Amino acid sequence: MYIWIRIYFAAPAVNDVTLASGATSVNIINSDPNYYIIKINYSRLDTGYAAVPVKATLKNSAVQNGETFHIPVKLFEAGKNPATDAPLASSNDQFVAKAYPVGISSADTSAVANNNRKSEYISDEATNAAHDRLSTDFVSSLSGFGYSGPANTANDGVSLVPAGTGAGMDKRKVQFKITLPATAVWDPSLPNNSDWTYNSTDRTITQTVDRGLATIVQPPFSLKWDGNQPVTLANTWTR
Repeated sequence: MYIWIRIYFAAPAVNDVTLASGATSVNIINSDPNYYIIKINYSRLDTGYAAVPVKATLKNSAVQNGETFHIPVKLFEAGKNPATDAPLASSNDQFVAKAYPVGISSADTSAVANNNRKSEYISDEATNAAHDRLSTDFVSSLSGFGYSGPANTANDGVSLVPAGTGAGMDKRKVQFKITLPATAVWDPSLPNNSDWTYNSTDRTITQTVDRGLATIVQPPFSLKWDGNQPVTLANTWTR
C-alpha cells in the first residue's frame, strides 16, 4: 500500500503509522519532490475493511484557510510498479484546511485605538517653546499590530493564541492599512518607512507583509509631527 502526503505536511516517520493486521513493515520514500510517500508492506490481506491510522501534521503557513487537498492511497500487488501499474484498490480522500488568518483584537476601531495607544516620555528639547506640543523635528517609532488566531465571536475580532503554538497559521500575506492622525507628517525617508505606501487623499499607509512563521506581526514605521500634537505634562519634581 502507498500513501502520498503533500510536502506541506511535516515529514512523516515510521511511528506515525499504526499497522493493521497483516502489515509487516513501513518505509518512507522521499524521492518525489512534491510528496512524502509512505509504503506499507503486507504479508497477507484479511477479508473485510481495515483502517490504517496515519498521523499527518500540517506545517505552519503551508496552506490557506479553506484550501482543499487530497491524500491518495493505492494498494498494489507485490512486485507491481506504482508509477505505471494499475492498483488493486485506491482512494483519494479530500480534506479542507482550517488555518487562522491574521486579525486584530476587535472589529470596533475605537476599541482597537484605545488598546493600542503608545505613550513615551520625552524631554523639553522634543517640544515647542511652550512645552505643550511636540517639536516638528521629533520622530516617533510606531508599528502596526496583528496576530494569528481563531475568530472571537464576542467582538468579531481574533483571539490571541499562546506564543509557540503556531496556531495553524494561514500562508497568505497580510496587508496592513493604517490611518494616520491629522497632526502626523509622513516622511518616506524616515526609518522603516520605505516599504509603506502613503495615500495623501485619505492619509493612510499600506504595506503587504510576508509573515513567514510569525504568530504576531508588527511592521514598524516612523512619524514626524506638524507642531500641533499635544503633550501631556508629567508631574514635576525637584531634588
